[in-house]
Amino acid sequence: LSLRIYYVGCLEFFKLRNNPDLLWNIFDFVIVAAGLLNVLFLFAPGNHNNGQNDATLFRIVRLLRILRVLRIIRIVRFLKQLYLLAYGFAEGTMAVFWVTLLASFMLYICSVILVRTYGHTLPEDDEDAAFFQEKFGNIPLTMLALFELISSPDLTPYRATMFKNPPLVVFLILFIILGSFGINGLLVALINESILEKNQARLEADRMEREMKRKQLQQKCRELFDSLDVRGNRVLPRSELQRVTAQLAAVFQSLGVNFHRK
Repeated sequence: LSLRIYYVGCLEFFKLRNNPDLLWNIFDFVIVAAGLLNVLFLFAPGNHNNGQNDATLFRIVRLLRILRVLRIIRIVRFLKQLYLLAYGFAEGTMAVFWVTLLASFMLYICSVILVRTYGHTLPEDDEDAAFFQEKFGNIPLTMLALFELISSPDLTPYRATMFKNPPLVVFLILFIILGSFGINGLLVALINESILEKNQARLEADRMEREMKRKQLQQKCRELFDSLDVRGNRVLPRSELQRVTAQLAAVFQSLGVNFHRK
């Protein structure tokens, strides 16, 4: 970090305007400063007298040092495919939130149905009343049981009971199909859509950048041509163009156009 600050300069390192790496520079500086503070506190005289306070301070400083692992996010920007996946997942977070809200409503509605139909079964009415009380005794228990079916659709605990109640068989199978498979498929589709949209947006931004560079290059070449066309006949011999190859190279370099010198 010291070498980097020395190379780019302190003012350039912490420059507020036109500095895309400002936040990362501040983050690196804070992490390194926290590490230095930790070393200073370790070797400071009398640091063992206030044991509890020092232990708390050391934990805070070490926690800040652990944050160095977040610097791996900086590397993601240079890996295009990984960047698209990470950005698409981040963009799909809001969609995941709405899907989670939809799943919660579905769990609540299905829980109300099961509690009303099976949760209040009496032992004298059904021999499986204890099982129904355990799984569908109230709404929180029922929502937990249904959430387990969404996350891991396993009907083994219900096998001995559900075939004695055909409506329960239909309900659980439909719930697993729509709730488990449907919700998981919807989440995957939303994240994929976010990734594709980001990819399309990036391709469109690249196309617009190339188009802008092409127009700028066209404009500068036209200006250079007009400055050489003193006779105004819109024709230049090859010798005239060969004399301005350095100017053409400067135009290409200013726009970041790759070219080959012969």
